[in-house]
Amino acid sequence: MSHPNKPPLTLEERVAIRPKTERIDFDVEAQIIGELDGVLFLNKPAGWPTSGRSLEDPDCLQYRLMSHAGRMIWAIHQLDGDTSGLNVFTRRRGRVPHWQKRLHFPQARKEYLAIVHGQVRGPLKIDDPIGRRQDGTWGVSEDGKSALTLATPVISTEAYSLLRVHQRTGRTHQIRVHLSHHGHPLVGEFWYNDAPCTLAERHMLHAWRTRFDRQEEPGCVLAAVPEDFREVAAKLGVPVPSMEDGHPTDRSAVLLHVPKSEPA
Repeated sequence: MSHPNKPPLTLEERVAIRPKTERIDFDVEAQIIGELDGVLFLNKPAGWPTSGRSLEDPDCLQYRLMSHAGRMIWAIHQLDGDTSGLNVFTRRRGRVPHWQKRLHFPQARKEYLAIVHGQVRGPLKIDDPIGRRQDGTWGVSEDGKSALTLATPVISTEAYSLLRVHQRTGRTHQIRVHLSHHGHPLVGEFWYNDAPCTLAERHMLHAWRTRFDRQEEPGCVLAAVPEDFREVAAKLGVPVPSMEDGHPTDRSAVLLHVPKSEPA
């Protein structure tokens, strides 16, 4: 959390003190949730960017997936390097525009799990515009682009809360910026917190579930909550429930059909 008597750290100061975390290797096959018509749904590990500086950059999920498949793979959307969860790729370049549209609201309803500082007593609706700041990061800005984030507490104590977060627009770092601006920065947040949080080795944000429109499959894709997220949540007293809305959070699943009676 921020300290009123201390000015915010500059970008250079943050870079200088940011701890270096070891990137953990992973089994690509184990992270594949499922495949449908050449579209791959992966549970991205934290610490690995979706794409790299080039197609030959080995330090990204796209390169690892291409090496595993032995062919070109295209990323349909991006997740922050330290954000874990559902990441979508395709074996067919021609499917990229279609799936990029499918991943936008209202065709898709993206839901994240977030562990934040402070007690969140009820639903939050955050619609502050987001724009680029002078130091190269993002923030709330009057001349920024419109953005809408909805958050609901799952478990909340005086110090920390576990939230379910819906992102209705896709601005860069939107959830991180919005939650921090409203006094609830992510645990582990380093950039969007005046006093960078070191309670976790990465920011506690997981792309948990995406519900798609019902015109074509899949209806819903769910990405298992990683162990590091669970450990931090339990340590802070806001453990991730084993079941929510009838969907187990301790495994990955592709749900190809959503019941008609299920609310949007």
